[in-house]
Amino acid sequence: MAICPQCQTPNPSNALFCIQCGFDFASMKRICPQCQLPQAVQATSCTNCNHSFLLQEDETFEKEFLGLFLKRIRKRVVEDHQASNIEEYLQLFYTSGFNKQLLETGRQLKQELFEQNELLGKTIEWDDQHHLMLETVEQQVDYFIIHFCEAINEIALSQSILKYDSTRSEKLDFPSLLNDFLQPEIAAYTIHSNLLNFSKMQIKNATTLYLFPATDERIFLMGDLSIRQNGKVGFAFTDKALYWKAQFQEAGILNYNNISLIEVKKDWLLLNGQFFSVSSSFNLRTVYLLRYLSRFFDK
Repeated sequence: MAICPQCQTPNPSNALFCIQCGFDFASMKRICPQCQLPQAVQATSCTNCNHSFLLQEDETFEKEFLGLFLKRIRKRVVEDHQASNIEEYLQLFYTSGFNKQLLETGRQLKQELFEQNELLGKTIEWDDQHHLMLETVEQQVDYFIIHFCEAINEIALSQSILKYDSTRSEKLDFPSLLNDFLQPEIAAYTIHSNLLNFSKMQIKNATTLYLFPATDERIFLMGDLSIRQNGKVGFAFTDKALYWKAQFQEAGILNYNNISLIEVKKDWLLLNGQFFSVSSSFNLRTVYLLRYLSRFFDK
């Protein structure tokens, strides 16, 4: 797999052009610092002198890491928050000192890759390096926005979200996860973790119209968005997927192990191309939750 440096879309390893934006992979070159000959940017070592690009003593890796972060923070602020506030976020990035912290994170990541190379006795493929870099950048973007930008975020995001990327457990505690990310207690809709709080009619309509879990699937959170509180419109989070039914829309399902595209629109989301909306605040918290689940199930 090759990651497009322009739009970050995964492509087949032998792709000549990006399937999303058309970027020309053949135009990607890097100069070997030892022999000065041009090399493919995916190369992890020089084809002429065998110089390892991971062993560079300059800050090329850290600068790439920083550049990727700045690109992602701009994109996330424009999509998730207020595009007019982008300068405030960037100013805070420097005045808070997080820019120095981020560079140190980049150095630590480079050292980890170097140690893995030493342990394996070979150079890690460029695609794997870039994937790890992207994953780390996404975590750092979340950390910066939630921890440092609380005063300028128009929608409050719980600090408790941050503990999940740092713990790296093998098994998810879904009740705590959903509560921390979605904060259902402050939602303006009927949302419960205990299904006994719903009537038999609500459960029947939900399981008839949109909620179709497998026999071994556990339902952890459910919301009724219907005006008459009859369960015909709503959503449910299980340990495997998000199910929902919006007014005048087809039923939707998003499996956590198959999250390919999350698009943030003005008042709604497109989840793998499917319309989803509860409220602006709940939508944003859902986006952060699904991004985390995508990283977790991609491990």
